[in-house]
Amino acid sequence: METRAQLRKNLEASVADLQAAETAFYEARAGKDDARRAASATDHIKFKSLHESASDQILERAAAVETGLAAYREVIESDYRNEMQAASVETRRLYEERQALEVARARLEQQIIAATEKEKPAVGRAVANERLASEYAQNWNEFKTRMVRLVHESQARAA
Repeated sequence: METRAQLRKNLEASVADLQAAETAFYEARAGKDDARRAASATDHIKFKSLHESASDQILERAAAVETGLAAYREVIESDYRNEMQAASVETRRLYEERQALEVARARLEQQIIAATEKEKPAVGRAVANERLASEYAQNWNEFKTRMVRLVHESQARAA
């Protein structure tokens, strides 16, 4: 298979050949018209033959340009597809990695919810025990304060 550069070179050569055939066509037509005005049958037949030959060459070279353009376009489109796929490999990899992280995050959230539910009774007991201990300490402090007052009041009355 030809490379992009070769196809482009061939296409440019085909276009140049088509332009040359177009120039030959216009020259033959002008010569035919001049021969008709000059009433020269021999020249008229000669230029008419050249004009028809130039017409055929234009059609052949136009077909060559069309074929070359189609081949060049096919290579360009194929290169574009390949370049886009190559360019997006990293993005696709990162999206896959992101999806895996999201799955792991969802799994971790489920584990957190399950652990929280499992720990609720123990946390409740710990909070209740802390309240009880705090109330006990507060009651003990109040009791001590009352005892100390009672002792001081007794001593004050005795004195």
